[in-house]
Amino acid sequence: MKITVADEIFRKINDICIGIIAAKGINNHGCNKEVEAFRRRCSTEVNLFLKMQKDIAVKERAFYQLLGKKLGIEARHNLLDLVCREYKDALAQYGIKSEANELNRVSLDELMASDVLPSKNSLLDLVRSGMLKFHVPIDIYDAKDKKEEFCIVYEKYPIVKRGTEMIAVPWCIDSEAEIIEETKNVWIVIVGTSDNRKVVAATRNELARRIKSAFNCDVETGWLEGSVTVFDTSI
Repeated sequence: MKITVADEIFRKINDICIGIIAAKGINNHGCNKEVEAFRRRCSTEVNLFLKMQKDIAVKERAFYQLLGKKLGIEARHNLLDLVCREYKDALAQYGIKSEANELNRVSLDELMASDVLPSKNSLLDLVRSGMLKFHVPIDIYDAKDKKEEFCIVYEKYPIVKRGTEMIAVPWCIDSEAEIIEETKNVWIVIVGTSDNRKVVAATRNELARRIKSAFNCDVETGWLEGSVTVFDTSI
């Protein structure tokens, strides 16, 4: 499995850093108990956070909007925006308004029970929960049979390609549709800059550890920064 990121991206944002996870041999069928526990815990943490703040990851979402614009991405929402908005909508459907004054009236027991992040499948649940916990967008792509090289190229804005197939146009908008129960091999990409480098590294490390533990699969991690623009795994 190999992933390459265009030099142009590193020239446009000279302090960009990209945490990479490659995983193969995943069984994504059914409910994974480890992932489900993580999803519930992250939901609880967000609920407790919302007792003090009226929104989720406001500064981080603005940071990634600006980062996207520097790369030529004009979309109004990134993955972090989408999962935060979906969470707040789900919280409202559960009967709890996310405004701080409303959450202040909700008991801790009620918050502990309201694990409202909608479940999709185990891989996506893990990634989406990671976004809520770490406040960074996390892209996940199906590597299919691992034969096709992954590239993030630059053509007015970044585009993700698997071989010659374009699978995310532009990059960092929505990479979830491909991930289904039959998905066995994946790339996970976490982008940041020198401002949140430690958070990107922590996100990569925790997700890699959880994927290996929950799915009992092969996992390798990589880091792209500066002149290092290629990650070639042994799996």
